[in-house]
Amino acid sequence: VYESKSLSGIRNVLGLLIRMAEEHTAKLIPIKVVLECAKHYLEHSNSQIRTVAIKVISSIYSQLGEEVKPLVLANVKEAVKKTLETELSSVKPQPSLEPKRKLKGTAEAEWKGKSKGDPMNSLASRTNIAPLITSKLIADITSTSMKTRQSAKEAIDKILMNANNRILSTGLSSLMSTLKTRMNEPCKNLAKDFIALVGNLAAAMGPGCKQYSKLILQPMMFNLADKQTGIHTETLLAIDKFAEAAGHEVVFNNMGPLLEKDNPELRTEVLSWILKNKEHLDKADAGSLVRPLVEAMQDRSKTIRSLAEQVVVELLPSVGYQAFVDSIKDLKPAIKRSLESLLEKHRSIAPKSSGTNMTSDPMEEMKAVILSKCKDADDACDCLLYTSDAADE
Repeated sequence: VYESKSLSGIRNVLGLLIRMAEEHTAKLIPIKVVLECAKHYLEHSNSQIRTVAIKVISSIYSQLGEEVKPLVLANVKEAVKKTLETELSSVKPQPSLEPKRKLKGTAEAEWKGKSKGDPMNSLASRTNIAPLITSKLIADITSTSMKTRQSAKEAIDKILMNANNRILSTGLSSLMSTLKTRMNEPCKNLAKDFIALVGNLAAAMGPGCKQYSKLILQPMMFNLADKQTGIHTETLLAIDKFAEAAGHEVVFNNMGPLLEKDNPELRTEVLSWILKNKEHLDKADAGSLVRPLVEAMQDRSKTIRSLAEQVVVELLPSVGYQAFVDSIKDLKPAIKRSLESLLEKHRSIAPKSSGTNMTSDPMEEMKAVILSKCKDADDACDCLLYTSDAADE
């Protein structure tokens, strides 16, 4: 095809590559060959050919994200690079896109052996940067000198760049533990840089960053409480990168403690992020968010209470009505009644089997209601005797 002078022929081939990327997805196609072909025509004299070539690259980029960007832009002329970067900036991410067509038999086995579950493995191997993270570099990250800390951060940036932002996750425990201490960096400008570095490391590690999620995610996400726009924005970007690399469920499962903090900025951003990514909630440990959401539903801010209620609506089908009822039983009566009313409003969307004893047994429901009105133990005994007699009748 490279030698072909037929414009329609070239367009048809590039169109086929787009179809392959969309139907088979990046998980099942030879990405390196597809990208090489598309990049070959980025400088074609015909504008239509160039446009279709960019569409091929955009389709791959939408599925693989920032991780593939350095490889897309490599060995491309500056003018073309600027056009590509502009186009890619408007591409909607589709990291969870599933193939409409699947490989079968020996083809499936052969491809799985090559990619090992990661489509990028067919394009570029990961670099082991652990030997480059020296004890001096670790010490410099925590230096009392701001300039030394800045230099250390820039050194790690350079290591990532030289590895084409594609690294092995092994042997980086010391680095990630040290970066955890920089999540409350006193210098705001440097704080932004360290937060961005954590996001870039996660993106470069890919799924392997999951092993560091418990260590670094919550300390990083607590920066959402910072009122400085720059830190706030950089934290959201880093969270997105972590979610794309490790899976959104990993981020969801670490958000509970943030919602339990009585901080309006923190709660607003966490709840908004959950709603923005709600299509991934089915993979999360939704039960871990129940109690934190109950806390958020008691917030002084009407906006936060509304956001919390929206998240509850998203979780009810999976965790059930009873899980939320159990979580509010120890609250003060006035607060409990208010939350019961709110939950009751959305009860119909919860699974039928998750209802309380009150729904499965009308007599038990009557007992519970009557007992809630009793003043003392004797009164309660009389109530129970009454309901038992009523049941016999």
